[in-house]
Amino acid sequence: GITIYLELADRFALDLDLSDISAKALRTCQKNIEYLVDDHSKIKIYQADLFPSVNKTYDLMVTNPPYVIKNTLETLEVEVKEFEPHLALDGGQDGLKFYRRIAREIKPFINPDNGSYLFLEHGIGQRQAIKNIFENSDLTVVDIVEIDDWQGIDRVLGFLIQI
Repeated sequence: GITIYLELADRFALDLDLSDISAKALRTCQKNIEYLVDDHSKIKIYQADLFPSVNKTYDLMVTNPPYVIKNTLETLEVEVKEFEPHLALDGGQDGLKFYRRIAREIKPFINPDNGSYLFLEHGIGQRQAIKNIFENSDLTVVDIVEIDDWQGIDRVLGFLIQI
């Protein structure tokens, strides 16, 4: 979130809300903000299990939810297993648990006037299943953007959602 903020803050009037379930991750986030961002007044940090408890809508939401399939966690590279907390990796039995939650819980955060953009990082081979989750939800998906990483691997899905 901070990198996106730094890229766009000079061109747009931005407020940035960051949330994570991990207090440790949020402490690291706070240190990064203090080190990288001159004006901290437009950045708020929330400890939350997905969406913060705020009464506001967003024009843009970006998330990197846990997406590793539960029974493959032990097969991850040592650097990943030892660096990332289990909580940040475990996406449930099929790796899609958090995408289902996002599709169910996002509606109160969608801008009612223009809709909202939602960008989600995902694992290899999950793109179509995530598209299906959102297209078969009660959300109005107006546009879908697919972004591959620098190796050409499917990595990010973007949705324009309206209500």
